[in-house]
Amino acid sequence: MRCARPECYRRSIHRTSFVILKVLKASFKHRSLSTADAPRLVPAVVRAVNLLDAVAASIEPLGVSELARRLGLSKSTVHGLAVTLVHCGLLGRGRDGGLTVGPKSMAWAGAFSERSNLVSAFSEIAR
Repeated sequence: MRCARPECYRRSIHRTSFVILKVLKASFKHRSLSTADAPRLVPAVVRAVNLLDAVAASIEPLGVSELARRLGLSKSTVHGLAVTLVHCGLLGRGRDGGLTVGPKSMAWAGAFSERSNLVSAFSEIAR
């Protein structure tokens, strides 16, 4: 039986989110979305997802300049995306101002784990 207390739920989400993020980080090192992968993609969304992938794959917080270099984008583009993603909770700011994975990803990871077969999802990501 599951614990119904809010602190148990938060711990469960945190543990599940950590596992999901760890697996996803490993897959991000090998994949990157591009507009050539499928027709009619929105380029700004693809850039935002690639930025999130780069931040998630990094152990340390990343600055705008480093992200721009890694992604082949201008600093102003990365800065604009970062400000929006921080505002939305998908990215956070580290103590030094570097970008980290934001708290909203944990909520999404929790929702994903509640509604998905994790074994199937992980094997699909690992391909």
